[in-house]
Amino acid sequence: MKLLISLLLLSATLFAQNVEYRIIFETKYTALPFPIRITSSGIYGVEDFNIENNRIEFTTYDREHVYTFTSSENSYTTSHRSLVPAFETAGEETGNRYFTKESYISANSHFIDNGGILTNQAGETISIIAENKSTLRFKTDLITGKSDYSFSLGGDLACADFIGMDKLGNSFILVERFVTQIPLSVKREVWVISENGSLRLKLEVPSIKYLSLARDFRIDAEGNLYHLLTELEGLKIFKWTNLIHSFAKTYTYPPEYNYTLHYNRLLPTEEYVPEVQTEETSLAVNRATALRTADTYVMQKYSCTSANLAPTAITAPGGDIVKTPSWLIVGFNARVPYKWGGFNTIAQFSTGILGNKFAGDIHTDGVSSDAVGVDCSGFVSRCWQRTSHASTAYMPNISTVLPDWDALKPADGILKSGHVRLFVHKNPNGSLRVVESAARNWDVSYWSFQLSDLTSYNPVLYNQMESSFSFQRPILHSAMAVDTATVEFTLQCDTTNVQGYRLYRSTNFLVWSLVANETVLTDTIFEFPLNKDAAFYRVSSVLKDGSESHWSNVLGVSTYLKTNKILIVDGFERETGNWQGAGNPFVFRYGKALVQDQYRFESIKKSRLPQINLNNYFAVIWFTGDQSTADETFSDSEQTMVKAYLELGGNLFANGSEIGWDLYNKGTSADKLFFNNYLKAAYINDNASAKIVNGETGSPFSG
Repeated sequence: MKLLISLLLLSATLFAQNVEYRIIFETKYTALPFPIRITSSGIYGVEDFNIENNRIEFTTYDREHVYTFTSSENSYTTSHRSLVPAFETAGEETGNRYFTKESYISANSHFIDNGGILTNQAGETISIIAENKSTLRFKTDLITGKSDYSFSLGGDLACADFIGMDKLGNSFILVERFVTQIPLSVKREVWVISENGSLRLKLEVPSIKYLSLARDFRIDAEGNLYHLLTELEGLKIFKWTNLIHSFAKTYTYPPEYNYTLHYNRLLPTEEYVPEVQTEETSLAVNRATALRTADTYVMQKYSCTSANLAPTAITAPGGDIVKTPSWLIVGFNARVPYKWGGFNTIAQFSTGILGNKFAGDIHTDGVSSDAVGVDCSGFVSRCWQRTSHASTAYMPNISTVLPDWDALKPADGILKSGHVRLFVHKNPNGSLRVVESAARNWDVSYWSFQLSDLTSYNPVLYNQMESSFSFQRPILHSAMAVDTATVEFTLQCDTTNVQGYRLYRSTNFLVWSLVANETVLTDTIFEFPLNKDAAFYRVSSVLKDGSESHWSNVLGVSTYLKTNKILIVDGFERETGNWQGAGNPFVFRYGKALVQDQYRFESIKKSRLPQINLNNYFAVIWFTGDQSTADETFSDSEQTMVKAYLELGGNLFANGSEIGWDLYNKGTSADKLFFNNYLKAAYINDNASAKIVNGETGSPFSG
């Protein structure tokens, strides 16, 4: 491991504008203080990196530590520290560096990226939109001004990704372009766009990816570009300078990097193959059902005892070696864990956990009947409503390769030998949102991939899948009791070609019943009979051709006769952290507790607050999930509303993983006063080193 201080230049012809690079860090993987994992879904080690002065920092997919390399006399010393729980559990940044994009010209430099739509705490936005394969749109709405530029491509645009903006307003964008679609091959370019929308230059990026990275490019305020290049035996960090001083040039890396290497071509393809695999003739209910099935695996909640866990490999009663994922704890857990050869339904998983079976199994030599969970193909097979487990090797027999990647529809597969993913939707920047059971985190979770991450995969249609689907998913804004027998719903939806809406109701979150369809519900505001004291609701849109969307977020209402009425405010709008599903269901958790004691309650998304008088409620339950500094836990206007409510005697229960970090650690003086004086909280430290809390005896939280 060494620091290279010599300046390496390409030919004078290429660098007439004095564009230069040097390698500022390189190391062999064997010298890293953390392991490299080679699995069927990726090669995992480094997840993200950061450069600050003479320090280079890496995070890994275990999300437990930051590993720091500090330069001194042409060498590096290594150290590591624990990450805060917010980062570990929610993908939140530490010190606002990790998993944010930087715009150094903005009021707040740290932006949260939601598939190409970036926002910061000041309400500024940056948008990277792949409108089609020929047009890339770049929009900004910053305090310094607005811009809207379109760039024409030759019909080969795959996706794009915002890298950052320097202090002069120069923007750096990673553009991926199709070379071929089937089989998939892409080329990557870094574009530098001036503050007035001119394309300054293109830097052609080598087709070299050995590690599965969450990010491989960063910039600094001066417009220097850093590239984390991972080769077969080690990694390097390139620093490119003077890119912002060039115009209408195309630059390349030196000839020794003119080769192709991709982790997907190096992965093992061994998998569990069931003895009997059949082509089933029954039609999958529909695409929406497949996606809802996937949601149940991501949302599954369960409690583990020590009998369910084997963080170090042990021999199970059946004779097989079992090892459970390290993220599982004694107590409550979320998400179904990965299990080699697993094909369990949610009901089978729950029964197995209660019967002291192991929660997942990441030992990939032998399939244990003493563990429950799903592997990649078992998960997709269940989403496709199959009654038998289809391995990835068998899936070509029951699916059809689509003509191109634009033909993908929700619940289609993304398949290669050894691994399969379920497609959810295309993000605005052209990247693909999927849900999968994978070795990245050893669980079922949502993730977004650039097209270059999908080399060796094909887009496939399950042969028994219905073809129709509506992409116009509604947002349910409010569920309010008109009287003891009637509920008024307010929703938002793109109404283009929409015939109407379907309303689903549940009292236990396990069974959802269709209670009204698109022939009855044709408006975005409607009333419906409650017919029970309490219920929870979701809606979907239906197009005129009969195709249905994925369902909305969950809201609920109860009309019990207790005098005091409670409002649940869903302030969790972030979709890039721990929750990346179609519509968050978390109102149910709070509503369920209120139903047990027969409290009256209504529920809203926080976007509905301007139409609500908080003083009509005895108490407000307000949850923010993992909203943080870039997307805000409590905005200034929301703080004003809460202050007025509390000063008039209202009662507030606020819940969220990042409230203290946002309002106190990174907040203004006004934020800190609100945190201390109105939320009645004291900020001690960002790392609580605990995942379970117990209510203090004698307090409202006891019991």
